[in-house]
Amino acid sequence: MSRWMLLGVIAACLAPGAPARATDSTGTAASVPRVATLAPRVYLLGLGEAGNVLVLEGERSLLLVDTQDPANAAAFDSALARLAPKPPRTIVNTHYHEDHLGGNARWRARGATIWAHDGLPRQAAKDTIIHEMGDWHRIPAPPEAMPTQTFADSARFDFEGTDVQLFHLAAAHTDDDLVVWLPQVDVLHVGDIVEVGAPPFIDWWAGGTLDGMLAAVDWVLARTGEHTRIVPGHGDVVDRKWVVEYRRMLAAVRSRARKAIRDGKTRQEFADSNPCAEWAERLGGELGARSFAMQVHHGLGELMKR
Repeated sequence: MSRWMLLGVIAACLAPGAPARATDSTGTAASVPRVATLAPRVYLLGLGEAGNVLVLEGERSLLLVDTQDPANAAAFDSALARLAPKPPRTIVNTHYHEDHLGGNARWRARGATIWAHDGLPRQAAKDTIIHEMGDWHRIPAPPEAMPTQTFADSARFDFEGTDVQLFHLAAAHTDDDLVVWLPQVDVLHVGDIVEVGAPPFIDWWAGGTLDGMLAAVDWVLARTGEHTRIVPGHGDVVDRKWVVEYRRMLAAVRSRARKAIRDGKTRQEFADSNPCAEWAERLGGELGARSFAMQVHHGLGELMKR
C-alpha cells in the first residue's frame, strides 16, 4: 500500500465522514526513476510516491538502501543498469514495510547480502488485519525477501572503501527502524522517520510511537550539520534546518492531541480543530494534515488508556 493510499485509508477509517482520496501530489505516479547525484558515486533514485533508493557505487558492486515495492523493482533494476552497470551485492533495509523491502528477492537471488535490524523479520513475517484502518490486511513478506544479516543495535562495515554505519532507532516509525550514515560524504538516510510532502505514518501496530519519532529526530539533529544531506524514505532530500521545523511540528501536535484527549475530544473533533493547519503544506495539503491529526489522536489515545 502506497503512502497516499494509506493516507486515504487513515482519513476514512479513523475519521468517520472524512473525505478519502488516494492520489499523489501530481495525481499520478512517475513511471521512470529520477536520479540525483548526492556525492561522487552516491545517487538517489526516486519513483514518485513509491519512494527512494540510495545507491552507493563501489569499484566492483553497488550498495542499495531499500529496494522499493515489488511492482517497481523492475523499473529500478533497469535504472540501475543505466546508472552503474555493476551488481547490487549489499542491501540495507530501513524497516519492514513492503515499499522498502519489496525488491529484496530480486537481488537476493543474485547473491546480495541484506542487512536489517533484528526486528524486521519478525514484523515482516506477520499476517495481521488492522481493523482501525479499514481491515487492512498486511500479508507476510515471502521468505526470499527476508534479510540475510541482522543485528540488535548498531553495525559498521567497509563497503569497498566507504565507511557504512547502521543505527537502530527504537519505537519510532516502527520498532525496527534503521538509519544509514555515510560519514565520508555526509549523507544520512533516515527511512520513514522523516516524511517529506505527506504526513508521517506512525505504525502503532508494529511498535511505532510518537515519542520514539521525536527521540529519533533528536538523534538525527544531534549528529548532522549544516551541510548534511538527509535522505527520507519518500520525497526530496532535506537539510538540518528543515528537520528542526519537522521536529517542532511533531512536538506541537503531540501536545495538542494530549490536551484534546484529556478534554474528552474525539478524533473527529480534534481534526476539526485544525491542529496541523500551519504545517498543511508540509503534510501534503488539507487531507494530509487531517490524516496526521487523526492518527496521532488514535495512537496517543490508546496509549493513555493503559
